[in-house]
Amino acid sequence: MLNDKAEALAVQQVGGVDDVSLRRLLQSAGACASDAEAGGQGPKGFAAAHGVDLGAAFAQEAQHMHVGVGLLGVTHGVEGAQLGQLASDGAGIHDPKWGAELLGELAKAGVGDVGVHAASMPTAGHIRNYHVGRTCFIPDMPITHRQVEIFRAVMQAGSLSGAAQALHSSQPTLSRELGRMEMRLGYALFERSAGSRLKPSAAAQALWDSVQRHYRGLAQVQAQARQLALADAQQLQLLALPALAHALLPSALARWPERVQRVAITPAESPLLEAWMAEQRFDLAVTERTGPVSGCAVEPLAELAEVAVLPAGHALLAKRVLHPQDFAGEAFISLADEDPYRAAIDALFTQADVQRHLRLQTHSAVGACALVAQGLGVTIVNPFTAMACEGPALQWRPLSVRIPYSLALLRPLHRPGARGVDALAQALRDEALRLNDHSLAEQREKQ
Repeated sequence: MLNDKAEALAVQQVGGVDDVSLRRLLQSAGACASDAEAGGQGPKGFAAAHGVDLGAAFAQEAQHMHVGVGLLGVTHGVEGAQLGQLASDGAGIHDPKWGAELLGELAKAGVGDVGVHAASMPTAGHIRNYHVGRTCFIPDMPITHRQVEIFRAVMQAGSLSGAAQALHSSQPTLSRELGRMEMRLGYALFERSAGSRLKPSAAAQALWDSVQRHYRGLAQVQAQARQLALADAQQLQLLALPALAHALLPSALARWPERVQRVAITPAESPLLEAWMAEQRFDLAVTERTGPVSGCAVEPLAELAEVAVLPAGHALLAKRVLHPQDFAGEAFISLADEDPYRAAIDALFTQADVQRHLRLQTHSAVGACALVAQGLGVTIVNPFTAMACEGPALQWRPLSVRIPYSLALLRPLHRPGARGVDALAQALRDEALRLNDHSLAEQREKQ
């Protein structure tokens, strides 16, 4: 138990009105912070000589200042050896070593003053202690990239020694940083066992998934950054309707002088194609839409007419030009309901009072031609697709009634221009003009 002087100063008035802390109590009786200091009496020696119960004094001061006894002991230069007694006194218990690390974290963060008496200690508003193993939780202090790197290395190696070797560091350094990381998180990441092996906690396993995703994304960023250093590695992003990716783009790319450059062709139907271009996601697009598109410059490429496509050997191939009435009763392969050309074709036959046998429909003109080639019916599609698909199993004929088919080039207004995009746009113009002339010539010949 405490003697009268110790009780009056160390228990009742610690951090109180007179702002007398345990260290000041010990120093007032001639005790120095260390036995090694000349002429001084260490705190333990003073306590033994004067009958001061350090456990009770530490417990009282810790409760008053809302800090752990280990942290308090480090602050006042006294090692708390009676942890069992302190626990029974209701004081927060933290290992002195971890308390020292916590003081260092607080000093780095500029939180409070880590002086030697109660009034200058961090207040309860600045620090809260959570009894999770030996871990202190420091609010609002994010973990660092270095700590995440160390955590990753430990998870990969399974031990501190392996992680230290991988990071060209030392085990004590890594152990200290892991401890700081756990203090900032407020929970333990590993179970310490004999030797250097560490067993990850459930929280560590969950965090590991996020860390792996982070490093995979970082690796992709690094790979792309290296690729961009190579001029011919910059990929040009090209967007087109599926039918035009099949019928127009291949021949246009053959005309393109920049054949060594990488090109990514993405097929997409309207209105998704126009939405992606409005988001500035592609360098160039070819579409059938000639109206305004948000955030894009629209350039007409060609205007032709739709044509009829028939399987080889069909009776209608005897005619050079087909009229709407020729399709009466025919098995007809339609485009999708939302396709604007489907609406124009249906309107043509409705106006002519012609009933077709609507067996199949598809989103793609190429798909429609493939069905025709199998003898499943006839269809009406754009001339580019019809010419590209023409062969022994399929032929096409012009129509007597014109259904306009238009092409347009879309260029984003707010996306930096990729190398070679101007030359590719010119190649598309040239190829569209050539196919337009070829289509008109064949139509005249068939007529």
